[in-house]
Amino acid sequence: MFWAAILGLIGAPVSVFGHYGIYKLLKPYSKKYARLFGIGMLGGLVLGGPGVHMSSLASAFFYKYMTLVAPDTALAITIKFACYFSLPSLCSIFCILAHRSLCFYESCCRRFKPLSSLVLGVFNAGGRSSF
Repeated sequence: MFWAAILGLIGAPVSVFGHYGIYKLLKPYSKKYARLFGIGMLGGLVLGGPGVHMSSLASAFFYKYMTLVAPDTALAITIKFACYFSLPSLCSIFCILAHRSLCFYESCCRRFKPLSSLVLGVFNAGGRSSF
C-alpha cells in the first residue's frame, strides 16, 4: 500500500504534464477553451495525487488498523471516516476532471476541430471523415 500511495502521489501530477501537449494544441484555435483546459490541468495537478490516492489509501490504512482495535465496528467506522475525509476530495477531483474533459470535447469535436481527424478516426466506425 505504501508504494501505491507514493506512485499515485507522484504519478498523478506527472500525468498532467502530458495534458500540456493537448493544451498547446488547443491554444492556437481558442484561447478561451485552452485557458479553461489549463484551469482543469491545474486542478488535476493540485488534487490528483493527494486528492485521490492519498485520501483513499488513508482510508485503507485506517481500516487495516481499526480491524486490530475493534474488528466488529471497523467497517462502519471506516465508511464514516471515508465519507468525511475522502469523499469531499474525490467529489472535487471528479468535478475538475469532468470540466477538463468537457472543455476538450467542446473544443475538439464541436467548435474548432484541432484534432478532428484523430477524433473521428477513432470514433467513426465507417472510417470516413465528415469534415
